[in-house]
Amino acid sequence: RWDRKAAMVRCDLIRWVAMGSVPLAFAFGHLTLVQLYIVAFVEGTAYVFFSIAQISALPHVVSKEHLPRAYAMDNTTEYVGQLLGPGLGGFIIGLAPVIAVGAILAYLLDSASYLVSVITLRFIKGQFQAERTREEQRALRKEIAEGLRFLWQQPLLRIMAILTMNG
Repeated sequence: RWDRKAAMVRCDLIRWVAMGSVPLAFAFGHLTLVQLYIVAFVEGTAYVFFSIAQISALPHVVSKEHLPRAYAMDNTTEYVGQLLGPGLGGFIIGLAPVIAVGAILAYLLDSASYLVSVITLRFIKGQFQAERTREEQRALRKEIAEGLRFLWQQPLLRIMAILTMNG
């Protein structure tokens, strides 16, 4: 429904500001636990929207014959980031003489990575989605209702959705 490239850029701008707010608040002596919770929520929400846009844009950016490899590379980089990220964060924190300063440095570098992502996304040419005609656009509520009806009619999917709802 949304322009995927614009959504990805906006999500990373939001993540850049959210993560960048932590070192800024620390520098002015106003960093609180509540802010860290809010930053985690905002960053996580933007991550979900970015990921959805990214995975659905891939078939429009990569040729059909290279699509399986592109999906594999996307998954690989995601898992490598999850595997190496915490260790790298710990290493960055360890570089500073004080743990708090190291943590702020890690937030600052993470924030900068989102800005780099925004800049590189701006250089990608081409459409991230197919053009939709006015007839193809449907009301969002109707589509959500249709999806929920389908889900309710599938016992296995319904149980899996209920079990993972709180997770």
